[in-house]
Amino acid sequence: MTKRRLDDSSFANVLRQKIKEDPIQKQQAAQNTFALLMKAQQPRTHRVIAEP
Repeated sequence: MTKRRLDDSSFANVLRQKIKEDPIQKQQAAQNTFALLMKAQQPRTHRVIAEP
């Protein structure tokens, strides 16, 4: 059995770390999602293009 190289183990440790959540970014994402859902519920109006 061979030993892992140091760079492999440190890379694995980076992958194991939990990403810290930014509350401001989380709030902005929630607002964007809510706005998208509200927009999807509105009736669509089709524009009629008058041809000359």
